[in-house]
Amino acid sequence: MSNLSIGERAHIVQAIAPQAINTGVSSDVWSMKNYAHASIIVAVGAVGTDITLTVLECDNFTPSNSTAIAFDYYVAAAANGDTVGTRQSATTAGATILATGGDNKFIVIEIEDQQLTDGYPNLRVVTSASAGTNLLGCVAVLTGQRFGTDVTAIA
Repeated sequence: MSNLSIGERAHIVQAIAPQAINTGVSSDVWSMKNYAHASIIVAVGAVGTDITLTVLECDNFTPSNSTAIAFDYYVAAAANGDTVGTRQSATTAGATILATGGDNKFIVIEIEDQQLTDGYPNLRVVTSASAGTNLLGCVAVLTGQRFGTDVTAIA
């Protein structure tokens, strides 16, 4: 079994800097063009209201056109834990993190490049919530690099 050094074999995108969100926030748009897989990690501090996570495929970095896609995800089994539960599937409507019992957990969203429509090589994560204070951050770890490069495009 080989070891994976994320700093050497993957590309990390800080999609949403850790912050308080009151109604929702959209991540930066990043490119999957040269990568086969994205593991999107959403770390949640405090959840005051239910939060819905949606993943959008985008045609460019603006984005001029975007469409919500279905995805698989895992939720940390316990607050401040290091174990995820079983794989769950979200529709294009996204996945909801419940306010009750949602504090201090993380969610791992898994996206394969084959899930993206031709002409839509970019991704973005969108959060929505009703009024209330929620703390979260989001990082995407891109793997399966197709071509050697030091920098991944991000808007």
